[in-house]
Amino acid sequence: MEEKLRRFLLVLWRMLAPLLAYEMVRELVYAGARVWFGEPGEGSVLFLTALAAAIASLPLGLVYHGQSRNLRPAGNGSRKTDRAGFAACQKMRKRSPVILPVVIAGCSACLCLNHLMMLLPMADMGWQEVSGELYLPPVSAQILCTGLVIPLVEELIFRGFAFCGLRSELPFAGAAFVSAVYFGLFHGSLYQGSYAFLVGLLLAAVYELRQSILAAWAFHASANLTAILLTFGGIGARLTERPFWMAVTAALSGAVMMISFCRMRGRKT
Repeated sequence: MEEKLRRFLLVLWRMLAPLLAYEMVRELVYAGARVWFGEPGEGSVLFLTALAAAIASLPLGLVYHGQSRNLRPAGNGSRKTDRAGFAACQKMRKRSPVILPVVIAGCSACLCLNHLMMLLPMADMGWQEVSGELYLPPVSAQILCTGLVIPLVEELIFRGFAFCGLRSELPFAGAAFVSAVYFGLFHGSLYQGSYAFLVGLLLAAVYELRQSILAAWAFHASANLTAILLTFGGIGARLTERPFWMAVTAALSGAVMMISFCRMRGRKT
């Protein structure tokens, strides 16, 4: 009983400590900005968040690199099974991230999930909230901050620590579900949280298949960049007026996403 409690607390610590560290860095960055420049406006929120993400990524990345060697997938209690699972996990770490299928999967996942969700009744309110918070700064800033920097720290927190820690004690389905719920709650609103939950399941699958934080980051970054470019080009807004084509796009991009996952699973090098 004491051993189970100790392992539970260890997993809980691996889930919460990185997020708390990131939030602490973000609060310090915001406090520094208030001292030097006054109260941050809406246009500077994304820059400050990205700065905090960049600062937090370095220590979190170093800790993750050190801890990832000691994490192993959950077994059924058999030492032979655990050794076999650990050996397979170590072998997976030697594979390349297989970037092209991961990038294609991330782009198609963004199209599929966004268009499916925009067909739901809550889409109008949720889309306005997301647009107001994320798409106010210049597109170059969105690409750098939302597309590249912020996904890195989120992948370290939610896949590198949360999912990986859960996976050391749970089967894939349980670890993926809990880490996806955690990822969704972090994003706050119903619309963003629901989208983040679905993306979190896919990101857990990417990490499980490739055992690479870079692969998860590439998927996440590709999805975010796709959303930014669609919004900047006005394609997303035009599609919202044509539900039939939104459904067609969701179906086609979903098929491409599944093919890409099959490629990731089948690729050995």
